Amino acid sequence: MALSILKGLLQGYVQSLFDEGIVNDQFSQIHTLKSEEEPEHVVQLIDKYFVDVETILSELTSKIDCPDVDFSKLSELVHKVDERSLSIGAKHVKLACADLIKSCDQMNKENFSRALIWIKNEFSHTRNKLEAYAQLFQEYSYCNRLVIKNFLHLLYVISFKEQVTHPFVNIEKICGSKD
Repeated sequence: MALSILKGLLQGYVQSLFDEGIVNDQFSQIHTLKSEEEPEHVVQLIDKYFVDVETILSELTSKIDCPDVDFSKLSELVHKVDERSLSIGAKHVKLACADLIKSCDQMNKENFSRALIWIKNEFSHTRNKLEAYAQLFQEYSYCNRLVIKNFLHLLYVISFKEQVTHPFVNIEKICGSKD
């Protein structure tokens, strides 16, 4: 019962991320594909995204404060944020990249500084939302593993007891045939 409640909460939270425009379909694909194959991989992807983008934003901040701003280098870094945001489905951050790219193309330091503040805010908001998702996802995955582990243990116990009294009983008898 707790597992179905957590699953409902997780699905509702993911839907709210879509409704708010925080994420797009790419996030849904990652969530669906990776959570079935390797549940921990979803959280690892999110964590890697956080580390990468935070590092790049810090580098952008230090480079814009230099007297001789290299806008081509800034543009290169912004494109990395854009690519990473696209790959994970971070829609708001990706949208904020457009203003940074435009500022680089115009070589406008003042506009770049404003756009950098905006993308930092969008990243912070996205990070808070995805951290909450990751925590809920980890709780769901943990409960799911416990349910499976307990179910397998129960099957083993039932199977062992049946084998003691009836040596020819197998898992198919307990679970039903595959037909």
